[in-house]
Amino acid sequence: MDERLSRPCPQMLVATTMALMTAFANPNPAASVPAATQRLLMARKIVSNLFFLKEHPGLGAPLREVFASAHALWVALAGQLQEGEPGSVRPVLKVGARRLH
Repeated sequence: MDERLSRPCPQMLVATTMALMTAFANPNPAASVPAATQRLLMARKIVSNLFFLKEHPGLGAPLREVFASAHALWVALAGQLQEGEPGSVRPVLKVGARRLH
């Protein structure tokens, strides 16, 4: 099987990841699960998408580095959500942290 056929399209991964990040910021209040659960599930999928983007051979090294930095931040955020912090999460970025660009 051609490896390119089994690899996710990077443009679609970026688009779906951005949609998930937008939904993460504003969970659906009418959903059948609480906002905290929605955020945890979305964060896990965002982590997964960013992993595939940071490893994608169809993207240049600088862009993969941006996705690698974002992946590390979302892994930390998803970990905080998994720990069950009520209502909010601590900021993942610290003053003086390396910029994503």
